[in-house]
Amino acid sequence: GEYAFLSRGWGPGVAFLFAWSRMTVIQTGAIAAVAFVFGDYASEVLPLGRHSSALWAGTAVAALTLLNIAGTLQSKALQKIMETALIAGLVLFSVAALVTGGEPKPAAPGGGSLSSFGFAMIFVLLAYGGWNEAAYLAGEVRDARRNTARTLGWGVVGGSAP
Repeated sequence: GEYAFLSRGWGPGVAFLFAWSRMTVIQTGAIAAVAFVFGDYASEVLPLGRHSSALWAGTAVAALTLLNIAGTLQSKALQKIMETALIAGLVLFSVAALVTGGEPKPAAPGGGSLSSFGFAMIFVLLAYGGWNEAAYLAGEVRDARRNTARTLGWGVVGGSAP
């Protein structure tokens, strides 16, 4: 993936430094951040005591790690279930909003602080993060030259690969 690209473009030292930082800080930090967000939300539904968010986060990371170790078929099945639940929830809330109607509330005045902008940018980075993961998948896809572009296209247009 990125190691090969960086090694050719900037040399093996830069590639090694990036690979090391990705393994020890970047990827693990992203996983921890998402896990703690999940932990915060799960704690609102079922609190587990003083360290509830951390317990939920650790449990989620451990469970998903075990699922990935189990195999790609199991991971794919969970992904389809979660995607179906997400879409069903969005449709349910949209229909409920249309049925109940009501008057929209005016937007609250914005504070416009730099920290608010930075917080908003985290979600932008999470939305665009992962484009480089296609390099990892290319080695696993049958007839990668043809199917990688098809899969990415279907994923963008239809929400899931064919």
